[in-house]
Amino acid sequence: MEIKKTRLIIHFCYFTIQTLTTVALLATDRANNALEVAAIIILSLVYLYIENKLGLSVSNYIRVMVSLTLIAHTLLGKLLNYYHNIPVFDNVLHIFGSYSLALFTYSILEQLLKIKFTKTLNKFIFVMLIGGSLGAGYEIFEFILDIGLKPTIPNQAGLRDTNLDMISDFIGSFIAAYQTCYIKNPITIK
Repeated sequence: MEIKKTRLIIHFCYFTIQTLTTVALLATDRANNALEVAAIIILSLVYLYIENKLGLSVSNYIRVMVSLTLIAHTLLGKLLNYYHNIPVFDNVLHIFGSYSLALFTYSILEQLLKIKFTKTLNKFIFVMLIGGSLGAGYEIFEFILDIGLKPTIPNQAGLRDTNLDMISDFIGSFIAAYQTCYIKNPITIK
């Protein structure tokens, strides 16, 4: 019961912050960014629906980490312009985002595919590959957005930016794999 109550508090805080961020972006004439946050809210709701229908359960620890990643991207990065005002923000968020999303994706895959590793090294490599693949996919997504939408401020400033993002994704994935295999498995943290 306590886990469900905590989960409701997490969801309430997350959706409240994201909704207020959307309103603030609209109030400051940044409709494109507001649309992005609205899309994130919709995808979050779709995930919660699928989670409920399939009987999946992501630990509250991972839930908070993913929520913080998305809030940092929308509230800090987009609304408060940290991406442009704080040079290392993008790299720090890539580290944190790869960490949280690798944990999230591993947790979901473990449940859906009933994955069990007999060797810790195999599990470590698997979590690393998840984070690296998500990071590479995100870089491709940013590239497609830049080519398709041609924003005034591109998502990718050049090859150096992309390379630093990929290195940051590697660091975040490494931390997720190390924590999952050698410290406290975040999937079991309620």
